[in-house]
This record gives sequence, structure tokens and C-alpha cells, in this order.
Amino acid sequence: MAKVAPASPAAAADVASGDAIVAVQGIVVDGAKADDLKATAVPIGNPLRLSVKRGNAEPHEVTLVAVAKP
Repeated sequence: MAKVAPASPAAAADVASGDAIVAVQGIVVDGAKADDLKATAVPIGNPLRLSVKRGNAEPHEVTLVAVAKP
């Protein structure tokens, strides 16, 4: 994750700059390209499950609500 906006759902879920997203909605995305991620898209207002890896720690799952880009 390159940058996390301070008041974003990601920040509220404790996702931080430098974290690696390794799965979205249970689908492994480690190294995936943008076109490969279309299957993981969720409508605005729906929950989005991310598996996040921080440093050398084991990945942990967070759930946030998808919002429109500002």
C-alpha cells in the first residue's frame, strides 16, 4: 500500500502505508495486475475483506466498506 488517506476506510481498519495486500475477498492478489483484480471488486457500500501483511508479521484479515473515490 503506497499511501493511506487519513480519514479513509482503510485507515479506520488500521491499514498503513507500506502494508502489502495479499488477498482480496479471499482471492490471492500478491503481485496481481490491475486487470486481474476486477473479480474482487465490490459495489460501493458493501464490505470488502482484505488480507494484509505488515513487515514480517503473518497476514491478518480486515474488513472495510467500499466507498467512492473523492
